[in-house]
Amino acid sequence: MNSLARYKCIDLAVLALIMCFLEGLISFGRGIFPGEVYVLSVVLPVSLIVIMRWGWLGLLHAAIGGAAYAALYGSGVRHLLIYTLGNLGIAVCVPLLLKIGKEKVRGSAPLTVLYVSTGWFGMVTGRAMAAFARDGGALLDITRRFYGAEALSFIAAIIILLIARRQNGVFEDQRRYLLRLEGEKRNDGR
Repeated sequence: MNSLARYKCIDLAVLALIMCFLEGLISFGRGIFPGEVYVLSVVLPVSLIVIMRWGWLGLLHAAIGGAAYAALYGSGVRHLLIYTLGNLGIAVCVPLLLKIGKEKVRGSAPLTVLYVSTGWFGMVTGRAMAAFARDGGALLDITRRFYGAEALSFIAAIIILLIARRQNGVFEDQRRYLLRLEGEKRNDGR
């Protein structure tokens, strides 16, 4: 395995572990406030960061995050399917990111918010569609419940990504980032 492939595997694993750890902390905190209708989750921002860093591989983190969420809340197979498959709706933001360009999205706060909004819309709509496919019922009512419950996660994702875009290499295509580091290293070595 070459060094880029090794770096990618380690990066993806570390981000998945961080996401699952934070989801665990949040679920512990949610136990303190039972009955809250709002959900706080880091699956959206972490998945969006991974999509920025590695493209379509971010869908893997969306699915892992959905599975972790269902497992942490003891929701059973029904919720496992809804959250794991539904989270794949985040895929709608990938063509937008590729069309606009990763650097433009990273360099612009309004485009970052558009990126988060598109990912959130896709993820929450995906969950609603998965719930509808699994259970039936009134699609509009199901969708409204998912959007309402996920409003806090949406706001948190915007804040997290607006901060992440200002951190060196965090919200950046990793191939470009590594090339930039290599160029800086060569320039410093003159």
